[in-house]
Formats: sequence, C-alpha cells, structure tokens
Amino acid sequence: MIARYRNRDNFYLFAVDNNGQYKVELAERGAWRTVQPWTETAALSEGRRNVLATLDDGGRLRFAINSVVVYTVADPRLPGGDVGLVVGARSRGRAQGLFDWAAIYEIPIDRELMEG
Repeated sequence: MIARYRNRDNFYLFAVDNNGQYKVELAERGAWRTVQPWTETAALSEGRRNVLATLDDGGRLRFAINSVVVYTVADPRLPGGDVGLVVGARSRGRAQGLFDWAAIYEIPIDRELMEG
C-alpha cells in the first residue's frame, strides 16, 4: 500500500510478502529510506486472504494486517496525501496481486485500535 502520496518522489510504502513479512519505506524527495526492515509477523495468513489497512489520524500513521497494527510511524515526515495499491517483486522475481476489493473510508477513530 502507498500512503501519504504527494507525488512519485514523496510517499510511504507498506509492503508484505508471501513469507509472512512486512516492511515500511519512505520515499522523500526521491530518496528511499527503510523505516522498518522486513519483519516477520503472525498477523499475515499464508495462502489466505489478508486485509491490509492504513490508519492515519493526522498525527500518527499506522499500518495493520488483519486488524492487527504491526507498525506505527509516530511522527510522519510527510503531510497528508493520497493512498494507493501497488504490486511488485523482489529482485527479478515475478509478482501477482489479487485484490477482491479496495475501500477508502473516513471514519471516527477507534481509540482501541489506534492505541494498539
């Protein structure tokens, strides 16, 4: 997922793989910085559907998998922006992304989830 997208040089990337890992990267002024390196998580279901979410309350940016917040950017460097979906592969591998649905909601903040 892409969050706080301003342009092709400024956004956050929340990526997952088929090995039960996620990472968070920041593209800022065209330079890439790893915010959270590839990290294993039990929140990802291998071979099953996974629901990814970005929760942005304006002050903190949270990334969740299957309703579990796996990483929080406490003080995002980028201002608010657009969101999007992207599919890619490591190295020269092949990738396939299947999206059943995508939705963007402006919802009241669930304090319990946001504090997770």
